[in-house]
Amino acid sequence: MSETEGTREKRERFLQIAYDLSIDQPIPWTHIEHVAQELGMDPDMARSSTSEVMKIARYWGNKGYIKSQADGYGIFSLTPRGIDAAEGNETHQPPSVSTVFNMSGSTFHGSVVGTNNTAELVNNFDLRSVEIEQQIEEHGGADKQELRDALAEVRQILASEDSLERGRLARFSGVMERHSWFTGAIAQAIAGFATQAIGG
Repeated sequence: MSETEGTREKRERFLQIAYDLSIDQPIPWTHIEHVAQELGMDPDMARSSTSEVMKIARYWGNKGYIKSQADGYGIFSLTPRGIDAAEGNETHQPPSVSTVFNMSGSTFHGSVVGTNNTAELVNNFDLRSVEIEQQIEEHGGADKQELRDALAEVRQILASEDSLERGRLARFSGVMERHSWFTGAIAQAIAGFATQAIGG
């Protein structure tokens, strides 16, 4: 078994072990020492930032599968995405595999593109148009009103040419995390606004 295959296997086992340890617990938190022990690693070294198990924890944390509760990833919990993966409800590609879509022109504006496993909404919306409002209606689900409120806030910032203060959109962080297509559109609009402002 190659080193890469071994690392991949440990990552997969890490996620499954964390799931098995947290399931049916009143508070679904997992201690990294317990995972390290199940993986055959030294639990006393688990919280070291250079330990293999901590590197695996950071890998899954960066991908949004686990969330730190304390001390880096010393205590963590699985996110809904991590639970889906551990239960076999999500197919995730190895990190070395990627799919690139090359698009040009206006053909793909507001389109849904992706592989047969996943679909992602292209986020090149003009926030001044009604197009993003239509996307909120179609894809916003139970978060429609909160997405509308976030859109109104950003439109106000852009219209009044206010500076975007740190934390101004913090109250929308949850809904923006759940709807990456919307967050991408917002980020694109704000970046365009900032670039124009710099350009004078």
